[in-house]
Amino acid sequence: MVALFLSKSFKGNQSINRIAILVRQDREGLEMAGPMAKTDKHCLIVDDQEFDRRMMRRVFAKQCPNVPMIVARDLKEARERLKDGQISIVFLDNALPDGMGVDLVQEMANDKALKGVPVVIVSDFPSPFMYAKAKAANVCEVWAKRDFVGPSVQRVMTRHARLN
Repeated sequence: MVALFLSKSFKGNQSINRIAILVRQDREGLEMAGPMAKTDKHCLIVDDQEFDRRMMRRVFAKQCPNVPMIVARDLKEARERLKDGQISIVFLDNALPDGMGVDLVQEMANDKALKGVPVVIVSDFPSPFMYAKAKAANVCEVWAKRDFVGPSVQRVMTRHARLN
């Protein structure tokens, strides 16, 4: 994302245009939400679609400005972020380029360090099969992407996130 700021200053009879460019890169997938966080725990958002990642980051940052956010674009990146620890909750797309989100949830359920991390599956089209697999892996909630809205994020963060 690139933001462009244009300001005009005057020096004598000359006007000087100043352009400042702010670039936020999504290559590392890291995004801090709001000012310095009051918690060391992070929210992990896993989605391969840039449009959906932006929407989720925007909603989450507005609802939880003091919780740092980490973004992963696929299961491989998600696994790397989870190894780093300090994840308080995961918002996980189900259909990813390198596999299914519910399969990652199964892996997490079998890992001592990760089995307590709450997961919300956020999918374009939740299927009955996905609900059954998610329930077996103790997923907190399953949402359609249209359900990723402020009140839902607040509710799930209050009920399930482990911020301490």
